[in-house]
Amino acid sequence: MIWGHRNQEPLAELSVPEYWDLRERTHALAGVGRLRGRQHQPDGHRDAGAHPRRILHRQHTGPSRGGARDRTRVHGPTRILPGGPPVVLLGDGLWRRRFGADPKVVGRVLTLDDTPTTVIGVMPPDFQLPTHYAGAPRELWAPMQLDPAINRGERGWHFLEVIGRLRDGVALETASSETSTLMRGMLAAYPMEYTPEFDGSAAAVSQAVVGDVRPRCSCCSPPWRCCC
Repeated sequence: MIWGHRNQEPLAELSVPEYWDLRERTHALAGVGRLRGRQHQPDGHRDAGAHPRRILHRQHTGPSRGGARDRTRVHGPTRILPGGPPVVLLGDGLWRRRFGADPKVVGRVLTLDDTPTTVIGVMPPDFQLPTHYAGAPRELWAPMQLDPAINRGERGWHFLEVIGRLRDGVALETASSETSTLMRGMLAAYPMEYTPEFDGSAAAVSQAVVGDVRPRCSCCSPPWRCCC
């Protein structure tokens, strides 16, 4: 996870210009993606089990799983920019509940946010984004189309969760140090957009989700006095 550090907000989401600056300038990360949550009513209505969707973009591809899902493919570069084709991946539960596990669902056109949207695959039953660890499961994933030509001088509206994948052989500490350097460079380039303490870092998803929580130690009693 990539975080900004702002006054009284040590783990802050990023703005669109910050995301593009980071993605274009990083050397430690092999890929950088962003995500955010939204709600919608597919086909103009919500059934009793429908849940908000989680919008996801990943530039790199991933494996698919069995049956009709052999045609599943993760959103590619042509789909993440404005004007790209509207496409969506279905969650396994939604596919079974709303579409009767139809093996021919790939290619079907749904109406999402008043836009005809093509189903390009079904995710595995156990798939969830690493940062979604509580609450109702997300059941739709669609590319978030952001324009790299956006005015980079307007740095506000921080709403993007940013994730990265380390290059082979690069340590997390190296990526975090580079992230800090890039964020401090943004402060230098746009001093009127930030407060002086603005910085950034990278952390493992496990650290972002559970922090310093550890399994109970069986060799120490009571467990809150664990010395291991």
